[in-house]
Amino acid sequence: MLRWLMAILLLAPTMVYSAHSDHDLTSMVEWIESNSKYSYNGETLPKIELHSAQQICRVVFPDAEPHADCNIAGYFDHETNLIVISDTVTEYMVEDHFYEVVLLHELVHFLQYYNGEYERVECKQALERDAFELQDQWIDEQGIDPEQKNDPLFVIFVTMCPGTDPMFGNTH
Repeated sequence: MLRWLMAILLLAPTMVYSAHSDHDLTSMVEWIESNSKYSYNGETLPKIELHSAQQICRVVFPDAEPHADCNIAGYFDHETNLIVISDTVTEYMVEDHFYEVVLLHELVHFLQYYNGEYERVECKQALERDAFELQDQWIDEQGIDPEQKNDPLFVIFVTMCPGTDPMFGNTH
């Protein structure tokens, strides 16, 4: 089954492969546009690939030793215009629309990049704020299992810029 799914992803990268989904990349980008400050200006839509969690962790943390508790569900590589999604559900997510939810999150980063947001944020972690917010809104609107939503405490810590206190703001 997984080989079949990977083959389809490579052959038809504009489709979303999730049980019960009728969304494609274009409709997801349009949804993000309608629900955020980001706009799509005709840039080439990213290619999508499935990789193992270990492969993803090696790319995201190239200087770290591989470890079993790495739970990165996906990432957007703006240099290659590639979205990589884990081929297995991560520890803190559930099966229900896993690929679609991760894809939506990474498409937010795609639009952030082409809208110049990477240059405007105080730190790269701040890019996650909109991605998590839109991801949770998508989950609610699509009727996806609410267990798929992000833990608010996790979001606070993952989106903090260095030198920022979550209770009192910037410490500089």
